[in-house]
Amino acid sequence: GPHADHPGLDSLRTARMYPDFTEVGLLLDGFPDASFTLPDSLSWYENYGTAGVEAMLNGLLAFARDADFWGFFQRHEADYSRWASGAETSLRAGGSLDAIDAFFRYGENRARPTLVVLMEPLNGWGAHAVTVPALLGNVGGAGTVAYQAGPAYGGRRLPDADLSFARDNGALAWHEAAHHYLIDPLDAHLEAIAGLERLFDAENPDLKRQNISTWDYAFEENLVRAIVVVLTGAERGEEAFTRRIQQQEARGFAYVGTLAHLIRDEYVANAAQYATFADFMPVILSHMGSLE
Repeated sequence: GPHADHPGLDSLRTARMYPDFTEVGLLLDGFPDASFTLPDSLSWYENYGTAGVEAMLNGLLAFARDADFWGFFQRHEADYSRWASGAETSLRAGGSLDAIDAFFRYGENRARPTLVVLMEPLNGWGAHAVTVPALLGNVGGAGTVAYQAGPAYGGRRLPDADLSFARDNGALAWHEAAHHYLIDPLDAHLEAIAGLERLFDAENPDLKRQNISTWDYAFEENLVRAIVVVLTGAERGEEAFTRRIQQQEARGFAYVGTLAHLIRDEYVANAAQYATFADFMPVILSHMGSLE
């Protein structure tokens, strides 16, 4: 496009990690007169410094103004609405959110947080959990969580064809919702989780490629992915259960298999014994502690 070489994008091209602003709560807000507010603390400050992050955001702000991003957004609002409607229909028809809620034992007597899906048409590679209180703007109220989802391009380009937000939406919903639903259970056991750091292979190249550099992050990702494996098996059968374990272990998540079997054979099979997943966390931590 005409603005592909805009100097405001230079800092993104040379970034030492993937600059996923939404995931850490950094948004341009207040369009058409866009602005941003830097939080007091942010993990990115360790990599770039406060001034570096501010310079990166100022570059994006200049790009948004020079490229008339607000005009672009307005021209495609009808597209966004259509894609959002299709994604919602897909999620509801497939029962994905009902499945993850039932897994965590939310129901009539235990309300789950409100889940918001943020469509991101210009991100075609993934989805991320976003904690709404960290976001700028009024996305949702207390108890609201969200995840951003990008489309499957399939070689298509905007605006020539509809983009698909419906590919494997169930797994996306399970993965991102699980990150949020695990916040309290994980926070309650931070010390015990830290005590298992001997299980972390900090030099694993597969994890490094995914910016997973700490044990608490690796443990959470293994646990989230194990939950997705269990839900996949319940929906699609044993072969799919085994195949997804193999896929995740090939990506560096070495404990997905052992966690998935434990969760399926103990937590899912003994619903009367564990009223919530938080009740099952000590079992998980004890099992992990027994591993060599």
